[in-house]
Formats: sequence, structure tokens, C-alpha cells
Amino acid sequence: MRKIRIQNEKMASILLLLFILIGMSKPVIAQGSIYSIAIPKGTQTYEVQPYDEEKWAKTVTDWFKGDCNKSGAKSKVTTRAIYTNWTWGMYDVFLQQFLPMIYGIESSYALAALVGSLDYDKEYINETYDEEFAIWNVYQAKWFFTKDTFNETANYTWYSTPIFKDPADHAKALEAYNDLITDINREPLIKFLNLIFPRFTPDEYLWNLVLNGLIIPQPANLYLSNLVEALRCSANVRVEDNTLIFRRLGKDILLIEVTFGKRGTQETFTVKNVYGSVIYQITSTHSHDIALNIALLFGIPLIGVIFIYIMYRMRKKKKEPRLKSSSILELKE
Repeated sequence: MRKIRIQNEKMASILLLLFILIGMSKPVIAQGSIYSIAIPKGTQTYEVQPYDEEKWAKTVTDWFKGDCNKSGAKSKVTTRAIYTNWTWGMYDVFLQQFLPMIYGIESSYALAALVGSLDYDKEYINETYDEEFAIWNVYQAKWFFTKDTFNETANYTWYSTPIFKDPADHAKALEAYNDLITDINREPLIKFLNLIFPRFTPDEYLWNLVLNGLIIPQPANLYLSNLVEALRCSANVRVEDNTLIFRRLGKDILLIEVTFGKRGTQETFTVKNVYGSVIYQITSTHSHDIALNIALLFGIPLIGVIFIYIMYRMRKKKKEPRLKSSSILELKE
């Protein structure tokens, strides 16, 4: 019985090790209504795939920060903290989503202070637009695209990326923002500084969210469909499975396909011409996947070796001659 118990314990250990390796691919899940956040801590690296740089430069520029127009350039984003129960008022949305999206993170607080000096402070904005937004708050560090080695310090060391738990809240936030900046843009000082806050159509709002690293919860296809529907985007925006597709007119008509992965982050960013040919693409890898691949590379052969060894030992024991009970008694006598 003791030998059988030991063998069972060994088998259980092997199965446990296997489950651990498989479980490494599953991010921490936090529930929220019908959606769940699936982004884990870790680093996602983006790389510009080889393309015709001269042709691309004549089409579109300045979509991303850094050397995004160079083949082989890389960017990376490290998720450092995830808060699952968070609520923002409209002031927080204005300060931490709209202002960084328009003017960059480094200018957001200075602009908010300027607007606040014109009596559009936190108290006024939250009282006038009293909607509250339930979000998952993800804090990240970001390195811009570069052909060189990444600096030790990120370009943005700690910035907030909100994930709205209800996609309809994006529509509410957009409506409140457009109303708010209509009043702000009338201020004499804003006109004097030539600091006009832009209005966003639903299409432009969603496009800018994507360029600024939009993260979505799971299931991705359902969230994306409800998001586009809630915003009432035009026919130039559509959803296919977990891919968001934009039809945009730059110097040429372009189709942009943004694919979201199992973590809710953007995995690929592909630009096609009207004929369906890829003219620009960004792909990505996640440190979590790399760690899993390494674990599987070394873990599965190790499990196989252990399993073969145990089977060999079990068969060997079966072949060993056993003394009959009567013989054992005779020996004892």
C-alpha cells in the first residue's frame, strides 16, 4: 500500500507541474458585469515590420511617437499595476484620458491647471457633468519606437490607461467632453493663446483611443461591437471578430485593421490599401508568452523523462520475483 501511495504522489506531482505550466498562459482575471479584464503585468513589445518606407512616407506620418516610420523599429509597454475597482468622475476623464490623448501626458496637468484658473476646475466639472464611470485602471510605462536599444528609463514612466467597464460610458464621456470644451473654447484667454480644444466625432474619438493604446476587456468581439454601436460610429468603422477596422482617407484611402488579443491589448496594427495589399504593419510579442514558451520548451521534455523513469521503475518492480507468503513464514521460523 505504501508503494502505491508513493507512486500516486509522484503522478500527482507530475500533473501539478503540468497544470502550473499551462496556467502560466492564463492572466489574472477580475470580474466586472458581463466583461472581464484579462491584462496581466508584464511587457508587450511592438515591432514595425519591413515595408516600403518611401511609399509609406508619402501616405501617412506621425501616427505613433518615435521612429515608427522605420522598418524594424521597436516600442514597448510595461504594465506595472492593475486596479480592478475604480471610479472616475468627468474631471478625471478630462484630465487623464482626453488631455493626454490630445496634447500628451507631459502637458495634461499644466493644461488642467490653466482651465481650472478659468473656473473649470474639478468641482465645477464634476458637478456640471455628474456622471460616474466604473473603470479598471491600468498603470503602465511606455517606450517610444526606436531603432536603438531601449533606454533604461521609459519615455512615460507611470501613466494611467482606463478600461471602461461599460462600453456605453465612452459615448457619455465623449458627449460630456464636447459640451465642456464648447464652453472652454469661448474663453478669451483660450482664444488669445490659440489653444483650441478639438471636438471629436465618434470615429475620430475611437481612432485616437487606438493610437493611444486602447485596452479592452473580454470577450473582445462583444465589447468592440457594443462600443462601436454605443458611439454610433459611421460606416467607416466596423468590427470583425476581435478586429476593429477603420476606413480612413489620408493621401490615399486606407484600411486599418487593429486586432486585439486574449489580454485585451492590441496585438497587430495593419494598414492596407484599397486593393487589400499590406503597406504597413506592427506586430507584437508579450513577455508572458516568451516565459511560457521557455517553460514548455524545457518543462515538457522534463515531464516526459520523469514519466518514462517512473514507468520503467514500475515495470521493473513487476518483473522482480516475489516470495510466497508461506516461504516468508518458513524463513521467520
